[in-house]
Amino acid sequence: MMLLPKRLDQTIINVLNFTDIYTASPLTQKNTISFLKKLIKLDPQCLTKFELSFKVNHTLNKDEGIRVLNLDSKAYSYTDNGAYLKRLGQYQSIVNDKIKNPFQEKLFSALASIADTPIDLYLGGDFHENSYLFAFWLILGGAKRNGKIKIMKNSDLLIKRLFTSLNITPTFKITKDILNIGFDINDSDFFYKIYYFLNKENYQSISTAQRKWLKKFIDFLGDKYKYWFFISERYRLGDEGIGRKKLYLEFLTDLGTKEKRTHKIIAELFKIVNCHFKISELTSILNSIDGNIIILAFEPDGTTTFYIRI
Repeated sequence: MMLLPKRLDQTIINVLNFTDIYTASPLTQKNTISFLKKLIKLDPQCLTKFELSFKVNHTLNKDEGIRVLNLDSKAYSYTDNGAYLKRLGQYQSIVNDKIKNPFQEKLFSALASIADTPIDLYLGGDFHENSYLFAFWLILGGAKRNGKIKIMKNSDLLIKRLFTSLNITPTFKITKDILNIGFDINDSDFFYKIYYFLNKENYQSISTAQRKWLKKFIDFLGDKYKYWFFISERYRLGDEGIGRKKLYLEFLTDLGTKEKRTHKIIAELFKIVNCHFKISELTSILNSIDGNIIILAFEPDGTTTFYIRI
């Protein structure tokens, strides 16, 4: 039996509590916890953080399974070339044990090709029965707690190198506004994703409805909380155009999952985006998890994804 530091033991308890509310099957629960324990084993110094995410609208979305994320922020992969490649190799071992996609070796080769640049590499997984989807993120920038946006120098050149190695001509325009690059892969599909800062230059890229949401978000939240906005686009390899686009609201002020003020804030945000999920059901979910809501992502139909730091 693996002895776990208290913080990581609580992480597993949080995920188990969520799988119970989610009514996940024993197999889904087993595969989720197995993945989590593998990541914990790779973090002997407890330097990384974990997030749990789920999606709601009329109901709790169970189609995409349970997602657990590991945030290796300035911990292992960022350290140096050797540490990055070691971390990547560990991730590769986990992924190769579960899926067989013809594109996955090319993905790992491309990720290895940028090892000379200090960068954070995150790994996540979606689990549903014996179905697996793995997600990678390369972190090029983001917002500090004081609200200041920082993006790594020459991030656009790194993106070009990466996609050249993948032998993909990206559908999106490579700019210095891109905060993160992401990849989703399962047995049959491969997706690439970009996350970029919502500024004056790309404000027009969001819909009229989303611009109305933004104004209402800002009017409602005011200056009581620190927050910022960014956007993501996901592309399926072989398809034309954007497959999915989300608007993100990231809180730089902690919103505890069990706090009543958090539940009230979410209720108002649901009204703005016309998300139909019952607040009573959401409260039950949030009360089962000991953590902080970090990010809310909104799709055009009001579907809302929660990212909870546990």
